[in-house]
Amino acid sequence: GELPKSYYTLNINVLPSVDAGPDLSYCGPTSRMPQLNVTGVPPDGSFRWSHPIPFGLGFADHLTDSLIADPFAHPDTSTTYVVTYTTADGTPLACKNTDSVRVRVFPPQAHNGGPDQIICLNQTAILNPTFSKLDTFVWLPDPTLSDTTIRKPTVKPVNLGVNTYFIVITDVNKCQYNESSLLMARHIAHN
Repeated sequence: GELPKSYYTLNINVLPSVDAGPDLSYCGPTSRMPQLNVTGVPPDGSFRWSHPIPFGLGFADHLTDSLIADPFAHPDTSTTYVVTYTTADGTPLACKNTDSVRVRVFPPQAHNGGPDQIICLNQTAILNPTFSKLDTFVWLPDPTLSDTTIRKPTVKPVNLGVNTYFIVITDVNKCQYNESSLLMARHIAHN
C-alpha cells in the first residue's frame, strides 16, 4: 500500500538587520547626553539594551529607558551597549538580532557662554564665550546677533530686561555643551 502523505507549513522569517549606529562620546553631566538610535528595523518589534559583563549581559544602567530604540546614555565610564531587537511575530516565531555601540566617556572640558553683562538699551556689547580654539561652535539664531558664525559676535538687544544668547559648543572629543550668555538691557539714564 501507499504511505499517507504529510504536509508541513514552514514559516521563514527574515532576520532583522539591526544597526545601533556609530560610536558616541560623553563628557559628563555638563555636556549633552548622547542619544543611542537603532535603525533598519520595523518599529513594531521590541528593544532591550544591555551591556557586557563577565558571564553574559547585564542590565543597561545609565540609560534613560532600556526598552526603547533611542534612549539617552550617561555612563560613568566608557561603556559598550548591546541592543537586542525582537520581531513582533510572536514568541515561537520571533527572530532576534543584536548590534552594539560604544559610548566613550571623556573628562568634561571648560566651556561657558561668557560673562553676564549689563548695558543700556540700544547699546551694543560683544559676547565672549570661553572654549578651546580646537572646538567648534554655533550660536543659535537671534536677530540681534551680528553674526552666528563668529566666535565673539556683537549684540544690540531691543528688549529691556534679560536677553539670553545660546551657543552650542562641540569639543575635540565630539561632546556637545549648551551654554548661554546673559545680557541685561536697562533704560538709558537721563540727567
